[in-house]
Amino acid sequence: MIWGAKRLFTLETVLDRLEQFDIDQKTLESWQQELGLMIPVNREGQKQYSPHHVNLFKNIRKHLALGRTLAEIRDLIQLPAEQSSRPQASLKPVTRVSESSVKTYATVPKASTLLKGQVSSASNSMLGMIETLNTEKEQLHRKLMETEKLNSHLYNANNLFHKKVKTLTDTVDALREELKENKNFQLLDEKAQLQKQLIASEKMRQEAQKDIASLSIGLEKSKENYHEMEMILDCRIRELQQTLEKSSQITLEATSKFNVRRFCGDWEEESKLLDVEYDNFGINIEPSRQRVFRVSEVPVQSFGNTAVITTRYEYETNALWKRIETLIVSCMPNDQLNGQLIMEYVIDGVPVAKAIYGVVCKRVLND
Repeated sequence: MIWGAKRLFTLETVLDRLEQFDIDQKTLESWQQELGLMIPVNREGQKQYSPHHVNLFKNIRKHLALGRTLAEIRDLIQLPAEQSSRPQASLKPVTRVSESSVKTYATVPKASTLLKGQVSSASNSMLGMIETLNTEKEQLHRKLMETEKLNSHLYNANNLFHKKVKTLTDTVDALREELKENKNFQLLDEKAQLQKQLIASEKMRQEAQKDIASLSIGLEKSKENYHEMEMILDCRIRELQQTLEKSSQITLEATSKFNVRRFCGDWEEESKLLDVEYDNFGINIEPSRQRVFRVSEVPVQSFGNTAVITTRYEYETNALWKRIETLIVSCMPNDQLNGQLIMEYVIDGVPVAKAIYGVVCKRVLND
């Protein structure tokens, strides 16, 4: 689901979707009033519900069934303000640039895991071209096999036809012997019908032979085209593999000279929401973020010019909520960090929402 293409529902549509959960209009209005839920309205004054509202009402029904009260549910669904978040006490505190505008990432000491197998975008593109060429080669091979099978079926049908003609001929000859002394008109009629069937079968045999000849010609042409395409594809695959090997060698040489301490310092972050993988509690996830943060230590998880920086936050106003932010970025030659930010919300130890942002970070030059 790409954020921004949100569909809105009327009250009737929401009640229809919640009917199987035993939620009627009276119950819905009671929840909205007691939990302080604000539902937007359109110009005609009709309430407009989003898919997150429908999901939220389902979760309220589930928590009520588990024995929680509406007051407890109100505390659960009330996400504290972003300013109230702070790093957990178990993590090493980080230094702030300013009291009001700077937040700090702190790396979590974990087992060192190198991001292996990463190559440049050009290498990935070449691998995709190789896979496409191999797919085309396999499709041509499958078409050739299907033509061979069709030719075999036609050959078997032709043999079966000849056997049937021989059987009919033997039957006619046997009837002729019986009719030499017996002048039964019924047998003569049956003989005439068999002769008609024999003529029709002969016509079918001739048409089948024409189809076989046409398919044989097509099969020969397909074989020639297949061999030509196979040679061309093999040459292109070899060329791309050579180019890929050279590109990989250049990339490895460039990343081996990278100094991982370049990730340290103050950075100005601009992020935009790319996707919401799941949202089981109807959280109002921010479509964009702007802030300044500091990386005070060398990232533990790094490979070449790419690093993974993880920070865990808890909320002072509601201890049940946690937020885990994982920053996966590459340090570019222009001294920028480009990559993604994975933000996961956790309530009482259970993940309830996960969002992915595209991130661009510029270094802040201190005077």
